[in-house]
Amino acid sequence: MEVINPVLRSIVSDLFVNLSAGWVGAIIITPNFSDTTGLKKWVVLTGNLIGVIVSLLIAFSLRSSL
Repeated sequence: MEVINPVLRSIVSDLFVNLSAGWVGAIIITPNFSDTTGLKKWVVLTGNLIGVIVSLLIAFSLRSSL
C-alpha cells in the first residue's frame, strides 16, 4: 500500500477547510436571497450544515494523520 505524500495530504486538508468555510457562507447567504420558505428552507440549511461538518471532519482526519 502506497503512503500518500504528507504535503499533498496537507494541501487536501486545507482544501476541505476552505470548502467548509464556503458552506458556512452558504448557510448565512442562502436564507437572505432565496424564495424558499418553511420546511424547504430548513432542509437546505440542514444540508449545508452537514456539508460543513463532513468537510471539517475530513480535514481533521487528514491533518491528524500527518
